[in-house]
Amino acid sequence: MRDVKATVTNYVGVLRDYVASQLVDFIRLLPDFGEVHNVILMGSSVSIFEPMIKGDNRTVKLSIEEFQKMYSEVVHGNDQFLVDRYDINEDDVPQVLPVMILVDQLLNHFKVKTLWVAALKLIDGIIVQAVNERVNPKSLALQEEQMLTSAYNLADHYRVNRQHQQFVVNFSRQLFDRLKKIHGMAKKERILLEIAAILDDVGSYVNNHNHTAHSDYIIQNSEVLGLSDVELKMVAAVARYHSSSTPSNELSRFDELPIQQRMTIAKLAAILRLADALDASRQQKIQSIRVSLKDPTKVVIQATANDDIELERWTFERKGEFFESVFGVQPELKGRLKL
Repeated sequence: MRDVKATVTNYVGVLRDYVASQLVDFIRLLPDFGEVHNVILMGSSVSIFEPMIKGDNRTVKLSIEEFQKMYSEVVHGNDQFLVDRYDINEDDVPQVLPVMILVDQLLNHFKVKTLWVAALKLIDGIIVQAVNERVNPKSLALQEEQMLTSAYNLADHYRVNRQHQQFVVNFSRQLFDRLKKIHGMAKKERILLEIAAILDDVGSYVNNHNHTAHSDYIIQNSEVLGLSDVELKMVAAVARYHSSSTPSNELSRFDELPIQQRMTIAKLAAILRLADALDASRQQKIQSIRVSLKDPTKVVIQATANDDIELERWTFERKGEFFESVFGVQPELKGRLKL
């Protein structure tokens, strides 16, 4: 926007319109979390507030009235005024006005009562996380909960069928836990599988035909709190291949991933296929499963159901071919009616 500043008389108005245009989709995709009473600002882009944080304090509290006073001074002041009034480094001045306009629009949209500014940076969070992981196992559980909540919010936005979703999530977890001797994966991969099970049908919102390709695109271009870009790409791939297409035909798209991660994608997709096949009719007929590994060449899944599961059995056999190619054992579904 610096190029525009030299050519228009109402630069602040143009900048407001630009920021508003960028916020439209961000706000539209947010989950409905009710009233927002507090907002916390942190990071290098809020340097204008840092002189307010004195002594040993790490935060400063601002009322909306105090912020509006600052906002008015920034909007009507020139660069030298900002340097002198707020003790800002000259290199940081160009980002002050856009940040203030952005914050103002967010506060107005959410009708926030109080603004908090923290003298914290990304590195502070990384340090705290590293310490917590060493000494506080509860923090890991909280991180997992946040990741899953973020995934569920994304799935809800794309109106994923909750009944089928929960069925697949539940049986994905069970298959993962009971097949550890075969897959050899750890807890982190279990979380990736669970998130893929939550999101595998988001593409149906776009088009039910070839919905897995749409799911892949949506997941890769969304954000799940706590997942890195690589992990998000892995989840998107598992969701894409939970149906009938075969990853081996398209592995060139994963050339930049280490072979171990590509194997993880294949393993998780193979497990997710089995879980999805158990609800092929979308009627949640199967109530429980038992997994038997007595035969080294076969995995037998004994399902207890409340209705005929011939469609599930046929789908399971078809989707199980990929599982057999990945793990070298044949999956077999057996069923019995619960009387």
